[in-house]
Amino acid sequence: MAELLIDSSLVGRDVCNAARPEWGVGKVASVQPTPVDGKPAQRVTIEFTTGRRTLVVPPARLVEPRPEPQRGAGWLDVLGKSTLDDQLRQLPEEVTEMIGTPRQRVAALAPLYRYDETPAGLSRWACDRVGVADPLSQWSRDELQVAFRVFSHERDGYLRSALAILRRDEGPDAVKELLDGLEPTTAARMRDALQKPL
Repeated sequence: MAELLIDSSLVGRDVCNAARPEWGVGKVASVQPTPVDGKPAQRVTIEFTTGRRTLVVPPARLVEPRPEPQRGAGWLDVLGKSTLDDQLRQLPEEVTEMIGTPRQRVAALAPLYRYDETPAGLSRWACDRVGVADPLSQWSRDELQVAFRVFSHERDGYLRSALAILRRDEGPDAVKELLDGLEPTTAARMRDALQKPL
């Protein structure tokens, strides 16, 4: 995304804060020149749906809003399980379609364990899964929690399957060794997942 030229012609235009996409799209209310440490800068006031924000550019960067995927879907999307809701719940293809050893499959799955059910974790998960800057503009928090639980169940089932093959082929010590070699938070979440009933 190219940065916007900041001047008075920006007033009334829609913009996004490149560093905080979760703020969504805002409308520029005012642009005022202001020196910062003796260097020229602009004080830009923007009305976001989350409230009014005043940014100093630079260091802030404003960009054109990019079109976001929308939750509404046609009947072909529903039949093909390619709606945003489906994409949110499903494991990414780079994980499910991977052909490799059980160790490689677990390594591909490991980044999906960085998400949790905290509000920030759910938001980050939804942003990463479907590319929506503000997931709460399309789903309620309850809907995100339900979708995350479906996603987690799929993820945990895939983990169990990969580790069962590893245990069969190399023995139980191989599973312990693999989990011990992962980042501690990821390993702890994987161990918790293995303790949950199916």
